[in-house]
Amino acid sequence: MFLTNGINLKKNKFWGKDPNIYGPKYEDGEWKSRTNRELEELSKGENIVKWIKGQRLSWLGHLERMEEDRMPKKMFTQELEGTRRRGRPMKE
Repeated sequence: MFLTNGINLKKNKFWGKDPNIYGPKYEDGEWKSRTNRELEELSKGENIVKWIKGQRLSWLGHLERMEEDRMPKKMFTQELEGTRRRGRPMKE
């Protein structure tokens, strides 16, 4: 596989091989969820909500620059037609 170092780094971050990704931990032969306190210590005070909102804004900017014929752009800009029934579906 011909991947550059930058792509390898991004791939490793995505798959959780980077210590900055705070997923579950493998301890004593089993996977355990991290506690809120552990996550706070690992993040060193970084506000995760701000980070997520920043990523959303980044994606919207990417979407706006996208060519009009791309599927994500079409889905973002299309107008919905028709109506949807309100409430719980009826039993058959």
